[in-house]
Amino acid sequence: CLDQRIETIVSDAKILEKRLSNSIPRLAGQSSILNTSTLLISSLESILNTNSDETSQTQVGLHLTETKMHLKTIIEKLNSIDPSAAVQELLYTANVIFCTLSSSGVSAMKRTSQIDDLFVDEAAAATEV
Repeated sequence: CLDQRIETIVSDAKILEKRLSNSIPRLAGQSSILNTSTLLISSLESILNTNSDETSQTQVGLHLTETKMHLKTIIEKLNSIDPSAAVQELLYTANVIFCTLSSSGVSAMKRTSQIDDLFVDEAAAATEV
């Protein structure tokens, strides 16, 4: 039961790592979040690969401490990212953007160099195209 929960957490950590590398690759690379997430996954996998004898329980405790440290570091690094830079990078890496008519004209959208697909709700209310 515990192994299944840890496997689920490992899977979730891998999904987070992939989403960060796809959505904010520059910011994630600059803040080394991706390196830390790789260390987190490695720590969790080490717990799964540990035997259940007494010596191994000490190793599990060390891996749990390591895991907690990596999680704390990831949270701190995510909190240190400038929200406006994250929004700009998310817009830049997006394949499709859905927005309202009023948000389509905000400065973050105007600074986005290339938008392939933009779906605008309330577009019929626009006075200009």
